[in-house]
Parts: sequence; structure tokens; C-alpha cells
Amino acid sequence: MVARDLTRPYQMDPRTKVRKVLLYDNSNTHSEGRQAYRQAMIVLARKYGFELTISGAALGYITTSTLQGQNLVIFSQGDRDVVPAESSSTALQNYIYRDGNAMLMVHAASAFITCPGPGTGGGGSDIANATCRFMARAVARQYYHHESQNSPARLYADSVLAGTTPPHLTRQAATGTAVAPWTTVPPTAVMNHGKVNVETQNIFSNTVQYNWPLPANSTTDPRTTVWDNVGDEHYTWYNDPGPRAIPAMQRTWNNVSYTEGRLNILMSLDETSRYLVSTNEDRRIGDHPESWVRKMGNGLSAYNNMGHNRYPFNTARTGSGLGVDSMGQAYLWNLIRYLARDYQGCMNPAYSEYVPWASVASITPTDTAGGANTCKTPVAIVHSNKRESFSGVSAFSNGVRIATPEAGFYRVHVSDLQGRFVYGRTVIGGVNKNVNVDGLTKGSYIVNVTTPAKKLNTVRVTL
Repeated sequence: MVARDLTRPYQMDPRTKVRKVLLYDNSNTHSEGRQAYRQAMIVLARKYGFELTISGAALGYITTSTLQGQNLVIFSQGDRDVVPAESSSTALQNYIYRDGNAMLMVHAASAFITCPGPGTGGGGSDIANATCRFMARAVARQYYHHESQNSPARLYADSVLAGTTPPHLTRQAATGTAVAPWTTVPPTAVMNHGKVNVETQNIFSNTVQYNWPLPANSTTDPRTTVWDNVGDEHYTWYNDPGPRAIPAMQRTWNNVSYTEGRLNILMSLDETSRYLVSTNEDRRIGDHPESWVRKMGNGLSAYNNMGHNRYPFNTARTGSGLGVDSMGQAYLWNLIRYLARDYQGCMNPAYSEYVPWASVASITPTDTAGGANTCKTPVAIVHSNKRESFSGVSAFSNGVRIATPEAGFYRVHVSDLQGRFVYGRTVIGGVNKNVNVDGLTKGSYIVNVTTPAKKLNTVRVTL
């Protein structure tokens, strides 16, 4: 386990939400991929300071107890349903459906989960069937084939507007033969996807505070939503256009009806960028999603195809010479932030609940429960030219003074209105003790002070 690091700016900011993450990777295969993903997650945990628990324990490990307090559970590899026991499945469904938490499934976590429909060994794709397992439905399981490991391909952020047809390669263009067995042209999108969906657009933003910026495609191609020559064992799906055609469905769980929503495609594979020998041309499906998210009741589920082995996180790639780890890990972290609902909340700076990197007030209906993501508390404003203070926070010409009169630990965090980190420290308070944050330029700042009694005070200061 990697312990939570409260000295990291991300963890010091009371508005951020990734605190605890569980990575479960029980599998008899994909040893290199499991180790690569473990290392990628350890890098993120140390960089952003969240607590990371890693386990490859025997099936049955997923319980109400192991999920308690986790912001997100990640299932890496697996090659089967790793929550087959009814107790594990019940715990996970309560965690997602009822409690509104999130799960991420990586690469082979989607490959061989029991689900009716075409395919062998329980490898079907009919997720609408009443007997289809929860894990298969959550990831919209469609696995059909895979390319050889390290096969290069171009990945790009999916930015499809409702009513448009995504970029695709038709069956005829691939082979010159009649259409069989897939549809030639993918249907038009019924919702905005990826970068143009307000809920997920910040995953791809390099200006959002605490994001890991996505790299340019190459030294000559400045685009940050296209990555050439990414090597992996890229999957192909049964349906064309894969999950984009899957409708919203209703499921009853513990006598409560929940909606399993349409898929929001985040990343796609350009099939014109990968080479296939003639005997494998049937593996082209046209519209080719690579990663997506789905609303599952009150919670969220996501899938990311990247991660068969170390290559998506390697230090070099064919072509540009840039580090794939920059793209693979940046995308992984930003996706984790979305699943933890970092990108939602109050968007009005006049309230103490203001979240400067929020793009939506809520994602699912229960996200406003308890007022956590609503604007409800007008923030006190302290002006440097009015000689006033509030909750021990006062301002002078080029700085802020925070009184810390109680014995014990205070956590002080200062940011600008865009959420950019300005100052953060944990200090020991006492009689006549203060914290001075000076050298600030003219403008407005948000000061968050957590007292030894764990009370949070939020003050907006204008210099």
C-alpha cells in the first residue's frame, strides 16, 4: 500500500476528491501488464498523494469491507469475472449502483466474462440479456479478437457531436467485399462524446488544475488529442460501431430500478493506421472505440483498452520519440479524476463550495446528495483596503494573514480563482501564532483553513 501524502498540493486542497484507490489484479495471465499497471498507479499515487491499495488476492477479496471508503476500484487484467461469488457481486453492485461510486476495468478485465450471445467460452456480447453478469454489463463487454502485442496504431480523443457519424473505415473499404457480418456505416451518435461532452471534456484539458497534461503527438505535430504509433494488444469488438450503438437499459437491483446508460466514448483507434494481413481483415470494424465511460445507476463505470504490457507506459515509442508514459499515465490520471467526480461541483466563485475545475454541477442524480456539489454557502470576502477579517483571515497590500490561535495542526491552502495552487502548508498553532502568505499580486484568492477541530473555513480575499 502507498500511504496518502497530505503534503502534496492535490491532497491539501479540500475540493479535490481522489483520496483512496483500490487496484485489484488477480489473474493467471498478463503478468507484464499487471506489473506495468501497478507501477503506473504507484507513480500516480506518489505524484498526487492519494492512498493506493494493491491486491492480487484470491477471488472473494472484493467485499463490502475492502470497498469501504474507496473512491474508485480498478480491475486490471483478470481474463474472467473476478467477482463471481454472490457476496462479491452484491458488494460491488451496492458500491456502484446504490452508493454512487466508480470502477475502472483495464484491458483483459473485459475479455472473458460470462455473457450470452455470439462467441465461445462465455465470450458473448448480448449485455441486454437478463443473465448477463454485472461486470460484463458495466464494461459493455464486446471482446472479439485482439491484435498481436505491441501492434502500433493511432489513438485519438473521440470528439463526436450528437447527430454526426464518427470517423470510420467501412467494411467495403477494408476488403472490397460484401458486408458480412457487420453494418457498413456506423449510426449517428445519439449524444455528445468525449472531448465535446461537457461531463468528460476536462479529461483532455491541459489547462485544468491538477491534470497531468497530455503531450503533443510529436515534435512536429502539436496536437494533444492524437497519438501515433502507440503499441499495444488492441482489441476488436463484436459490434460495429462497438458500444456506441448500445442503448440505455433499466435494471432492477434490490427492488430498485437503476439506469445503465449509453456509453460516452473517450478514445478511439484509427483503423487505417494499423496493418492487418489479408486473413485478418475481418478484424476491422470501422468505428473503433478504445476507452469509454458509462453511468451505472448512481455510479460510474469505465473501460480502458491500454495496458496489455509495459508498452503503453514505455519511455519511448516509434516515430516521435516521445514517452508513451506521458500519454498513458496522463490519460489514466485524468480518467481517474473524472471517475472520482473531480470535474463536477459548484461553478460559482461567490460560494464556498466553488470548484474551479468543474464543468458540470452533477453527473448522476445522487451527486447533489448532502449539498456536496451544490452552491449553498455564500463565501465571505475580505478586501485588503477595508481592514477587515473573517474567521481569522485578513489581508494586507500584497498578502494574506491567517490566525492559528489553537493548539494543534492547521492545514492552510491558498489558490487563485482558476484553482491554481499558490500556497499550502500544515502548521502547529498556538497563542498569537499566524501564517503569512506574502508576495501575492493584485487579484482574488481562495483561502481554505482546516482547524485542529477539523472545521473548514473558506474565505475569498481580494488584494
